[in-house]
Amino acid sequence: MKKFTMILISVFMMGSLIAQQAEGPAGNYGSLGASASVLYSQMNPYTGGAHGGVVASQQFTDINNDIAQVADDFMVPAGMTWNITDISVFGNYFGDSTGPATSFQVQIYSDNAGLPGSIISDQNIAMWSENGGVFAFGLTTPVSLTTGHYWVSVYSVQDYTEDGQWGWSWNADDQINTEVSNMDPNNVLSENWPVTWTNGTVTWPQHSSLDVCFELQGDESTTPVIPVSNWAIVLGVFLIGAFMVIRYRRTLA
Repeated sequence: MKKFTMILISVFMMGSLIAQQAEGPAGNYGSLGASASVLYSQMNPYTGGAHGGVVASQQFTDINNDIAQVADDFMVPAGMTWNITDISVFGNYFGDSTGPATSFQVQIYSDNAGLPGSIISDQNIAMWSENGGVFAFGLTTPVSLTTGHYWVSVYSVQDYTEDGQWGWSWNADDQINTEVSNMDPNNVLSENWPVTWTNGTVTWPQHSSLDVCFELQGDESTTPVIPVSNWAIVLGVFLIGAFMVIRYRRTLA
């Protein structure tokens, strides 16, 4: 009995090793580390309206560091994992001065019933590029996201008196996914923004739908599943257990 059991264990362990060799190194499921590509994009700026079609999204360093910010959502498709390394947005400076910002805050949130939920990533970006209104930010730490609904928020960190305001460009296309959200916890703006995350059309009821311009870059892979080698071990343990139960019952008989 013991000898036969050991033979079964050896057979399934050998099968597991063969399966691992066929799969390659454990955990090697995607192309992480490859050059960044576009994962998601809605970059069609609306240029009309006040301030060239932008909405303020800023931390006012000379006004108690109060923050009025905007966020928009995106979806990671089923069965995929996104490794986000870079984020770009359309925007521009407006008001009495033309910047520049001291830095930018780039945040990614989970979804909470159609509004930004808990913060997944919160990074201060002190170095960025700007070309034709496109502000490009390389993340200090890449953000890995599996299938699901998420939100991204970008706001400038700058002195209002000296450097004016920065705005995030509205997207000219029809609404994509959920409409934009915004909040102003300390009512630093005069537009009567909400103090917690709220749908944008509540703040701007004259619009039927609202989105802002952003693009996510990085690389993607299929979400890992249980490797064949692990299934071989599970099946082997199950069969050995079943065999031992059968032998035990025959011995009692």
